[in-house]
This record gives sequence, C-alpha cells and structure tokens, in this order.
Amino acid sequence: MSEDSDSSVDNRSSIRVDKLTLNNWVQWKSRFTLYLNLLDRKWVADEKNAKAFAKKNNKALDALYGSVSKELHNEILENDTSFPDAWDALASACGQNSVITTCAAYKKVYSLRYQPGTSLTEHISAFKSAYTRLSDITANHVQEFGTVTSFMAAALFLDSLENDSDMAPLVQTCYDIVPFALKNVSD
Repeated sequence: MSEDSDSSVDNRSSIRVDKLTLNNWVQWKSRFTLYLNLLDRKWVADEKNAKAFAKKNNKALDALYGSVSKELHNEILENDTSFPDAWDALASACGQNSVITTCAAYKKVYSLRYQPGTSLTEHISAFKSAYTRLSDITANHVQEFGTVTSFMAAALFLDSLENDSDMAPLVQTCYDIVPFALKNVSD
C-alpha cells in the first residue's frame, strides 16, 4: 500500500470529536468550537444568504446531534430551530450555567496546592487546566462572577506553591515578573 492510499483519498481528514456527555462539556466545547466555524455575522446578516444559512444551520445541528451522547439528544431536538439555541441548551444541561459548577471551579483553582517532592510540571498542568475550565465557565457570567484574569491566576498559582519552603525565593522572584501573568510565572 502506498503512503497516499488511506481513507482520505480526497485529501480531507476526518476530524474526531468525542461525544458530549453530562461530564465533559468544557473539553468537548473547545474541540467542537474549533471544528465549527458556523457564524460569520456579516454573512448571516445579508438576506441573500438566508437559504445558505438555513442549510449551514441544519448541517451544524446535524453535526452537533452526531457528536453528543444519546442522553443529550432531546436537548438538541427541543431546540432545533437554531444552532446557537441548541448549543445553549446543551450548555445548561451539562451544568455550564450552574452556580454550583461555577463555585466548584473556583474552589478547584483556589484549593490546588503543590506538594513538595511531586512533579511541578504536573502541578502546573493541573493548575492551568483548572484555570482554563474556570475561565470558560465564567465567560458567560461576567456580571455574576466577574472575570478571573491572568493576573489573578498568576497570584493564585504562586500561592499554590506555599507548601514548598525551598521554592520561596523563586516564588518571590516571580512576583516581580512584568507583565505579571500566569503564562509568565509558570513557564
């Protein structure tokens, strides 16, 4: 078999997005968002594109339906007039708009603590993952919960290193980094 004799003879790749379940909204959303480039606001606003928009909307709804678990199919079917409505219904069903989910995400970021002798790389990864989840959740609730800025995340991250007194000089140096941001203090 030659190199180019795979299933994508037309030079297209098949994008794989895990099925959405009640427990993987944040990870699924980021992957599916990359997959879909549905709404070009100027294009949608142009009335001559209404028929094409309806077709794109239906294709997007079909892709959405195929990428969620069966337990969430009714959320799409009950909100099948527009992709954004179905998307919002899925977010609500998965707890994205829940105060409990938001508070749990805040607590996760705030309570992460580095344990001396364990992998600092793993701690950084866990912190960034928790911060990304919190940022994603609060993006839709800025008025209610505010925004966790990269500045705040950097301060919380450095605070999470308090258990390792050997790192105190390094942590103190990190507080002086300009600009003070999570990426800069964790790299």
